[in-house]
Amino acid sequence: MPLSTTDAVRGLFVEATRQSLARSLRTGQDWDRYKAIIQEASGRLEAEQAAHARDYSSRIAEAKEIILREEHGVRLDHPLSPCVDKRSSTDALQSKAEIRVRQDYDQRITAIKADELDQYRALTNDIRMRDAPDQSPSRTIRQSFNRTGPSQS
Repeated sequence: MPLSTTDAVRGLFVEATRQSLARSLRTGQDWDRYKAIIQEASGRLEAEQAAHARDYSSRIAEAKEIILREEHGVRLDHPLSPCVDKRSSTDALQSKAEIRVRQDYDQRITAIKADELDQYRALTNDIRMRDAPDQSPSRTIRQSFNRTGPSQS
């Protein structure tokens, strides 16, 4: 299946983020955490893809039931009039179910990738906080002027 432009750009962004983060890794713990993020994200993606392929027909059947309930349920705000045909075309129902299942799958994949980026950001912030100097220069200068010592009397 060809990637959409959005998916291609998102993939490039994730790869650029990985490369940028890899340059800032200094300790073995940083590398272990980085590798764990990659392994966890790829494991979750593979599991979701396998579950989607395995449960596709049951997800379609469930989506059809939900669509039928939504379309033919009695609504208190706008009930169906008695002259409305309550039968759905099987082709239309099938295509709506396929669209819904595909959208759900895409949302789960997007959530996994967003979580991966959040973990990269957290690792980057932890590295920055660890490597940051303890005190800023302006704070050090202020402290040197505010020293309390013996008074000159």
